[in-house]
Amino acid sequence: VLPVVEKPAEPAAGEVGAAAAAPAAAAGEGGEAGGEEQLAEGEDAGAADGASPEFSFEIGCEEFVEGLMRAGFEGAKDDGPAVFAYLMRPRTGLGDKIGLQEFSRLEDRAVASSPARLLAFRAFLSEKGGGSVDEAWAQLSEGAEGLLDEEAFKAALERLGFASLEESSSLFATLDATGAGTLGRQDLSLLDLQNTLHNFELCEKAKVWLLQL
Repeated sequence: VLPVVEKPAEPAAGEVGAAAAAPAAAAGEGGEAGGEEQLAEGEDAGAADGASPEFSFEIGCEEFVEGLMRAGFEGAKDDGPAVFAYLMRPRTGLGDKIGLQEFSRLEDRAVASSPARLLAFRAFLSEKGGGSVDEAWAQLSEGAEGLLDEEAFKAALERLGFASLEESSSLFATLDATGAGTLGRQDLSLLDLQNTLHNFELCEKAKVWLLQL
């Protein structure tokens, strides 16, 4: 006698569709998750690409002058080396080169005083010092230890009754020709030099006038 085998019940049509759709839905969810991860990674990469680049460089005097020439600076050959020497002081450990930090000193440099302002300031000091630059410096540096920074320089001018205190920064920057950040007695010699040049100009004008007679 053969055994009786019962056939399993066939699933309904709706159940078959649901079972078939489940793996597809799972695959779709995984695809969406993967797509979101890829999108997030792309955004992070884009943010990294959009970040401001950091420049790092050191150049020598010749490269500096050539750069000024390419930029169209007319006085590159004549004035470029002097500008480079100013930016390189004090020595920074880069040898005979400058970097971005040294180049940024140009933003901190105050506008130099005009020759007329320097002559007026020399006359003021001469009056305060009785015609002696050494005495004028003694009054300026009273209470200081030989050198004056910009703040002490301005305070000294205010103490002596200098009327144009708004010019103290430009005067300090002009007298501090080496960019040391301080002034000493020797720095006032620039005022005497300016006065000598002014006298030469007056003599030249007088000479031209006399030759025209």
